[in-house]
Amino acid sequence: MKYAAGRPPTIAEETHRVSAIIIRAELKARIAKSAHLKALRLDNEQQVRLRAAVKTRKHRQEG
Repeated sequence: MKYAAGRPPTIAEETHRVSAIIIRAELKARIAKSAHLKALRLDNEQQVRLRAAVKTRKHRQEG
């Protein structure tokens, strides 16, 4: 395996590299989670609106 600097990385360099990988993975997971929660919230809001519309329609038909 070839190393970027022509020598094996120091422990500090390797730790920094691995930390950066972990931080990026955590950030991606957090972004995906927030996008998923936002989609669920929007889906819930749409369901609430649909239920309200159905109730209004039924109420108008009865009256």
